[in-house]
This record gives sequence, structure tokens and C-alpha cells, in this order.
Amino acid sequence: WLNDPSAGAGWFGESLGAALVSLIGVVGATIVTGIGLVGLSIGTLAWNPLISVYRGMLASGEMAGRTAKAVADR
Repeated sequence: WLNDPSAGAGWFGESLGAALVSLIGVVGATIVTGIGLVGLSIGTLAWNPLISVYRGMLASGEMAGRTAKAVADR
């Protein structure tokens, strides 16, 4: 049953997902999975996606502030 990669991936995901959902619920399983993916990207790529999201939020906030100031100055 593990000779077919798609069957093996389905088996692993189903086993791990069912255990997580029964243990901590859907929201908790989603949070744990997200933290695991962030940890995996940091460990394998030395890249923290949360920092990229934070920098994007700062840049968009500054842009919104400049736009609001330009509109207020009219």
C-alpha cells in the first residue's frame, strides 16, 4: 500500500490529520499545521515567511498613511 506515492501520502495525512483533529480540534490542528510549515521553511530554507508577511504589512500601512495624508491635504 506504500508502493504508490499518492496512497502513502493519503495514508499519512489521514492518520496524522485525524489524530490532530480529535486531540485539539479543527482550529488547533490548523494552527499546529501552520506552525509546522513555518518551522519547516525556517529549517530547510533559512527563510521565515512570518517576517515577509510583517514587512509587507508595514509597507502597505505606510502606503495607506501616505495616501490618507495626500487626500487630507487636498
